Amino acid sequence: SPGSGRCEIARARFRSYTMAQGLSDSTILTIAEDGEDGLWLGTYRTGAMRLARNGFVNYQESDGLGPAVGAVFEDHSGQLCVVSTNVLISRFDGSRFVAVRPNLPKAITSWRPTQNCLEDHVGEWWFGTRNGLYRFPKVGRIENLSEVKPKAVYTSQNGLPENDIACLF
Repeated sequence: SPGSGRCEIARARFRSYTMAQGLSDSTILTIAEDGEDGLWLGTYRTGAMRLARNGFVNYQESDGLGPAVGAVFEDHSGQLCVVSTNVLISRFDGSRFVAVRPNLPKAITSWRPTQNCLEDHVGEWWFGTRNGLYRFPKVGRIENLSEVKPKAVYTSQNGLPENDIACLF
């Protein structure tokens, strides 16, 4: 729940994690599992954390993330991706994050913190903003999203009820 940290249920018992046990922020916006049995937690104020068997590892802006992490997921190639509210998508290279700003209009300076980005079944990228829905072509690496133009932009002129996109799935 917002502001209360993370709770885990194991063998019908609850185990709570708080800032005293290594959380860098108690407001967790998203959780995703990686291929190595680790959990990634996106936070509201302090980037992302990885909970491994030996404890938490914290990643912040100095590691290539934005301040608030709203989504953590693996792309089709198995790369861990993190979406931050300051219009950044970052790829984990094994030790830090490589951040890129998709080629969106400069007027878009922020977006909603959760579920505003996805890679679809054919590898195309979709970004929900307050100014409409942007669809990008499939790229070899997320870094290429800063160079390619959107394939399409959908707004209320195309039939959306409004331009402010809150969630994609």
